[in-house]
Amino acid sequence: MLRRVDPEQPLTPALSQRERENVVRRPTRISLPSLMVWLIVLICSGLPLVWLVSQLVINRHVLVELRLDWFRIHLLGRTLLFNGLAALIAIAMAVPAGIGHSHVASVQAQRITSGGLAG
Repeated sequence: MLRRVDPEQPLTPALSQRERENVVRRPTRISLPSLMVWLIVLICSGLPLVWLVSQLVINRHVLVELRLDWFRIHLLGRTLLFNGLAALIAIAMAVPAGIGHSHVASVQAQRITSGGLAG
């Protein structure tokens, strides 16, 4: 367990407001991997949007399909219902695993603090 030597020492290793004012910031350089990640994200997110807008401009008659009729409302409702049920099933599967993980971690922490062997 971590203990503070100085009572004024912050609980987290992050700089306090007072310490942040004294830090001199130098300009950050953009690294090549970082640039590549942003380029990939831009391409993967931007190209589908460009394609969608271009299709709407080229085929203006498809704008009629934006009108919601009973079939599309039913289809949207069914899709949202299935997605909601999938989310609930995922939550139902994840919660017991999370509870089990936290229980195991707390038991291991108790063993470590009591001087026993972890494992």
